Amino acid sequence: MDKIKIIYKTIALSVLIAIISACTQWTNFTTYFNTFYNAERLIEETEDEFEYYDETQKFDNIPRVWVPQSKSFYDRRRTFKTPYFVSDYVIKKDKLQPVRSKLDSVIIKGSKILTTKRDSKYIEDMLYLMAKSYFYRNDWLMSQVKCGELIDNYPAGKLSPDAHLLLAKSLLIQIKFDYGKKVLSRTIDIAWQLDRFDILSEAFRLMADIAIYEGDFEGATRPYLQAISQSDDDKLKARWQLEMASIFYKTSQFERAERAFDAVNSKYDPDYLRMFEAYLYQASSLNRMERYEEANEILSYLEEDGKFEEWLPYTKIEKMSQLRLQIQNDTDTLSKSKIKALESLENYADTAYVGNKLVYAYYYEKAMFVYNQNDYKGALGLFSNARKSRSPVFNESAKMYKYMRALYGNQSLLMTDQIYSIKDSSFRLKTAEAAYEVARTFEKLEKNDSAKRYYEMTLNIADHGALPTAKFMYKLSTFVRNEDPFKADSILEEIVDRFPNTEYSLVAGKELGFTDAFLVDSIAELYTSGTNLRKFGEHRFAIDQFLKLTEKFPDSEYAPKSLYTVGWIFENQIKNLDSALYYYQDLVNKYPNSKYAEEIKLSLLYLISDKNGEAVPDSLDVKAKNIPKFEKIVIDEIQTIEKKEEDEGFGLKDLNPMNLFNKGKDLFKESIKSATEPIDMIDSIPKLQDLKMEDLLNPSKEVIKTDSTDTKKTDSTKTN
Repeated sequence: MDKIKIIYKTIALSVLIAIISACTQWTNFTTYFNTFYNAERLIEETEDEFEYYDETQKFDNIPRVWVPQSKSFYDRRRTFKTPYFVSDYVIKKDKLQPVRSKLDSVIIKGSKILTTKRDSKYIEDMLYLMAKSYFYRNDWLMSQVKCGELIDNYPAGKLSPDAHLLLAKSLLIQIKFDYGKKVLSRTIDIAWQLDRFDILSEAFRLMADIAIYEGDFEGATRPYLQAISQSDDDKLKARWQLEMASIFYKTSQFERAERAFDAVNSKYDPDYLRMFEAYLYQASSLNRMERYEEANEILSYLEEDGKFEEWLPYTKIEKMSQLRLQIQNDTDTLSKSKIKALESLENYADTAYVGNKLVYAYYYEKAMFVYNQNDYKGALGLFSNARKSRSPVFNESAKMYKYMRALYGNQSLLMTDQIYSIKDSSFRLKTAEAAYEVARTFEKLEKNDSAKRYYEMTLNIADHGALPTAKFMYKLSTFVRNEDPFKADSILEEIVDRFPNTEYSLVAGKELGFTDAFLVDSIAELYTSGTNLRKFGEHRFAIDQFLKLTEKFPDSEYAPKSLYTVGWIFENQIKNLDSALYYYQDLVNKYPNSKYAEEIKLSLLYLISDKNGEAVPDSLDVKAKNIPKFEKIVIDEIQTIEKKEEDEGFGLKDLNPMNLFNKGKDLFKESIKSATEPIDMIDSIPKLQDLKMEDLLNPSKEVIKTDSTDTKKTDSTKTN
């Protein structure tokens, strides 16, 4: 009897396990085919449409392109903006627009899986797809959140290395170097554990780029030296050795590069592609050291060996580069036959090697040589050729092309002495602006003597009674301060004397140390000064004026408006979201009942809670009855979105789950139909401080009357 009971229990348990297993499989099946499959497909289509930049593409059989640069080149690129080595990760608006609806759809589908299919096996994959979608949309904060969720829940999962790397990229784009380097270190650890050598390669490259960006060229090679010492696989060692050699080559250390490239083939066991890359750039290093015979031996071997035949165009382009270097370095009379041969090779390359990234690098290097000979017209055409396709030199070529246009186009206008005798004030101002543009271009190119000459020309040409003259004078004083502080102060004193009622006079007076009694310092004038500085693009000085107003006159009606404007400048013009959030939070804390605080309060609370990883406050869900919970909004939108996809294709434009919280605010904005830019708000919404929250969330209630004749038409300001 007991045996029969045991048998029945065993059968029942087996049936139960089978049912549970079937349910799990059914959940996985429906999750995959109903949602996950489509989300994965949309990401693949998006990446195909992006033609994603070199470092993120999987090159199965294409040699890479490296371009040597001087140390001063890397020094110039060290700014407070997004570092150059991650700037290509930032998808431009025109590139994002055609695929934005697909990315939005991925996020919606991911939200559906996370809220309704938590038991499926696709949660890890879906978190990563959502993180990538946010990343491609340049929403670094939300990408960080999703990467963090994946890492926390699946620390040793198959996608943990990918999530670590994506998180590191998001941090580096936001110039959070310390945190980014820590995450990169963890990326390397987890990639080693899971044998993800593709992730290791990119993590090492990013660590090397950070070191170069910070001026530590030796530090850039340390990750590769460590990897070589830790690996027992000669093919892996060849890979790391090649990457280390490329660092020497890119930083113009050609002797070290030649030895390092030689070691790839002489000491290790590379595959054919890396063997070819090592030989090609070893020859290139020899060419740059004018050791042409040794380079020719290597290039001839690459031409004759059949296993390198598919990469023959790269070898031909390097031989063309060798001829160019021979002509450039020839101290005797240039051989006409060599010049003619090079022209013939270049004409052939224009048609035969279209799309080959090495040929664009060739044009870029030649353009830089011509530019350094002060031939701006010739450099203009070469930089134009170098920017025809996405390549490692595309961004630099596009920037230099813009500079050459500014120099060549404006300099031709300034070549004649007759410009000083022209009496028409508007034409003189236009010509002065041209000289100012040339001066600024030379300053960016670090040609300071030429920059100073054109800044001085700007003042000589300008109508000295026009307001822009104060801008020209102030810029000249800033430019000459390090070289001649006395002259800089004299120019500032002249600004204060000749343009006493301008914002430049206030700034100049501050720099000269004039007392507050001397400066115009009333509330209205401070605000007007800040507004004018903002219009002229002097954002930092504008912020100083607004903050000074809030500090000295905290009870003024202009104080909350000034704080709002500071946040608005950081958000929309300086593009620094952290600083914008700081000042928006300060506005809400100090002036909670002001119209400006009410304008940004809901979205601000959500952003801060989400950024800190905290639960969304209940007040966002229940205090305002017209705003349903976030999860409900997402789920309610899913059927509409999917129906739209079936009926009309991907019709989404700007659907952002985070922005769904702002429906009440958007309805209110549409109901008043007035400008929201801070300089117009105080006039166009005179009674807003008396409104209650329920008024803002009820678009049918007439709460405001505006005079359309007095309302300026401006672009709506979006508060993230």
